[in-house]
Amino acid sequence: MTETGPLQNWLFQIDDNFRARNDFHGSEIGLRNRIYRGRWSLEILTKIAIGNNHQVVFIDGQTIVTPVNQPTEVRDGGVFAVRSNEGTYTRDCFTMIPQLGVELGYQVNENWRAYIGYNLLYWGEVIHAAEQIDLNVDPRNIPVVQDPATPFPAFPGKTSSFWAQGFNLGLELRF
Repeated sequence: MTETGPLQNWLFQIDDNFRARNDFHGSEIGLRNRIYRGRWSLEILTKIAIGNNHQVVFIDGQTIVTPVNQPTEVRDGGVFAVRSNEGTYTRDCFTMIPQLGVELGYQVNENWRAYIGYNLLYWGEVIHAAEQIDLNVDPRNIPVVQDPATPFPAFPGKTSSFWAQGFNLGLELRF
């Protein structure tokens, strides 16, 4: 394929960076109950953590333009991370994180116990980097053109839920 026009043989290296962090600071309280029936046991664990979720999103982009027979330029902004949404965004929000655990155990003998369990944790209002990418791109905002900043792409500040599940299997020796 033959290229023609003013951008023929130019090299563009575009870099969009989206990073997000959720830091929970709080306390948790819970109850654990174990029921025995012969050699069998059933343990139920419920916890809730209450506190502050400190959220930080960092958006940055750059474009490296290498024209033919000219010096390389580094321009601010990429395609999705441009002047209209670049920066560091922080917020604090109240959050509750419930957790549930169930464990079934079997006392093999006086010293050995086998068990299997399941845990579930839910964290609402979590910020993810991928959800901060606004796919509405104004071509005038891409650094190659260098027009004044337009209102989009914008920082959406979207949140979603985080679910964590775990299974455990174990053999316990007491002496």
